[in-house]
Amino acid sequence: MKQLKSTTPSTMGAPKIVRDGRISQPKANKLTSLTVIKALLWNLKDNYDRFVHQIELEAVPKPLQILLTSYCKSILDCIQQYPISKDGKIRKAGEEKVISLGVALKSFDDDYTGYLDKYKKDKKLSIGKKVNHLICDLNGDVKWFVMQHQQEYNSVKVTNWLPSNPTHEEMAEFVKKEDELIKAEESRKKVLTHRPKDWKLRKFFKNVTEKFQRKNGVSKFIPYKNFCKLLEEHNEANTTGMKPLKISTKGYYKLKKSWKNKLFDHYI
Repeated sequence: MKQLKSTTPSTMGAPKIVRDGRISQPKANKLTSLTVIKALLWNLKDNYDRFVHQIELEAVPKPLQILLTSYCKSILDCIQQYPISKDGKIRKAGEEKVISLGVALKSFDDDYTGYLDKYKKDKKLSIGKKVNHLICDLNGDVKWFVMQHQQEYNSVKVTNWLPSNPTHEEMAEFVKKEDELIKAEESRKKVLTHRPKDWKLRKFFKNVTEKFQRKNGVSKFIPYKNFCKLLEEHNEANTTGMKPLKISTKGYYKLKKSWKNKLFDHYI
């Protein structure tokens, strides 16, 4: 496997650039999402290599070795097979690779917890504090990598100016302007591949759901047929010439699912 290079440029021994008789500092490399991801992959690999080196010095029971082998294959697969694009952008395939690693982490964590509960009183199969510490550290490193990758993948560059210590009014105005750009409701729109398009329908769903849950509880949702009836009334009352709002059974339950998973207000 090729060694992943560190993204921190070295200034030791760098050639001097002289312009008009003065030493000029070389321009710093442009920071892209890909630069960040390479650094995250390098850090994950470094932590993984350290784990392997240290765990090999410890006594690890055979059943736990089997669990660790499968888990480590998932980590290596993400490090070695992560698709690196030339344009500095994170591809969907890369996000799917990291999602798979997150699933492997959750699966291993559940299996490892079950192992500890099962063999905590067995002297032959129980493990020492150091082994447990190493495994917990590795899990923390993997979880941190997954979370950082998700944040970078979902990040959007802001366009509007914001003070370093904004007031409540300045922050509200900033969010409003950025919200409009992200939703592409103006000609100056930001490009988000997975941006939802049905903003007016989503706004209607949000208003209806919040009103319904205030009366019936935060875990309750208005039945699909009742929602459609309210939607028809909304369309009939529309006098602005706006295109009528429509929703299918599948579309309604997708909105419900995103609401339950606390992802409804995510823009991607």
